[in-house]
Amino acid sequence: METAITALIIIGVMMLAILGLSDRALSAQAALTDASLALQEREGERVRTILTPTNVAVDPTGEILQVTVRNSGATRLADFARWDVIVEYADGVTTQVRWFPYGTQVNEWTAEIYQDAGASVPEVFDPNLLNPGEDLLVTVNLSPAIAAGSTNRFTLVTPNGVAAAVTFTH
Repeated sequence: METAITALIIIGVMMLAILGLSDRALSAQAALTDASLALQEREGERVRTILTPTNVAVDPTGEILQVTVRNSGATRLADFARWDVIVEYADGVTTQVRWFPYGTQVNEWTAEIYQDAGASVPEVFDPNLLNPGEDLLVTVNLSPAIAAGSTNRFTLVTPNGVAAAVTFTH
């Protein structure tokens, strides 16, 4: 009789342990599935994001750089404050490699959205969203200025990791 009671207690403890472990295993599997789906969604967004530089202009002083980038993909883009702008340029003394924050001051950059930047046609739908087919005019206020005759590089990176880069001469 004592053996039977001990066996029942051991079986009960084992059942509780198995149920607890299986619950944790199912929870871990659900977390892995959620993470995998989120990764697939982010990767799909990256694949559908294509940025194409279409024009680069530097003012005669070398202090204002304007780059037009077309959203050639299928993803709507926004939240420009989270984007990265990196410019590698010669200032006549050294080579500058700088990251610029979003803003309107010197050594910051701004963004304007156009349906067609070349024809100065402003965006009509979804203000402040860069829809597929629209142009983004990025203006970087540089100090020190870009040296005349120098070859330079502009890189724009979205929050989802897609980059557009262009080499230009001033």
